[in-house]
Amino acid sequence: MLSADIYEKLLHQLMNGTLLPGQLLNRRDVAASLGTSTAPVLEAMKQLEFDGYLETIPRKGTQVKPISEEAVIGNYILRTGIECMAVRMSAAAGTLEAHREELMRLADKESACRSEFGDAPQSWQADIQYHMALVACCGSDKITEEYRRIALPNIFYRAHFVIPHARNAEAEDHRDLTKRLLAASPDEAEKILRRHIVAGKPKILERLGMQ
Repeated sequence: MLSADIYEKLLHQLMNGTLLPGQLLNRRDVAASLGTSTAPVLEAMKQLEFDGYLETIPRKGTQVKPISEEAVIGNYILRTGIECMAVRMSAAAGTLEAHREELMRLADKESACRSEFGDAPQSWQADIQYHMALVACCGSDKITEEYRRIALPNIFYRAHFVIPHARNAEAEDHRDLTKRLLAASPDEAEKILRRHIVAGKPKILERLGMQ
């Protein structure tokens, strides 16, 4: 089994609650459960540590990284900053229009997932896919990759930190958001997206004392 496959399996377990914050992971046990050797497991775990899901504690081993309010706040601030700047760049360069079809497709996918699954991990993943595609419109691989590293843990945080709180019912539909961004100036696009992000996080902000 390739390390990429093991990474995806472990990431899925992190997102669906099979692996919990603070839980120790032994690479030999993981390898045995997956029927593979320890080498690709170690590589996958190193990547998960780089992405912020795991951490190595001296004389203790590797564990799922505990969630702190500081981490959630930092994630929220970084994600908002990168995403808003990326959409500003895209609006200035006129590249949003070229991605209209893809953005609308992902907006429809997110809406369908929300209708079928409600406020569940499947919906969060579809939401993140849309926003990653929106960031990618800026044309910078570096910005897109950094955004991915910041955005994906948001699903993990929601699953284990704010899962009792459903998404704000008044949060703007992604199809409507896309249409508004396409018609906006760079300044307007940045403001529209910032309002959209804030509208989707009221319970998180309230819990963190940021509202």
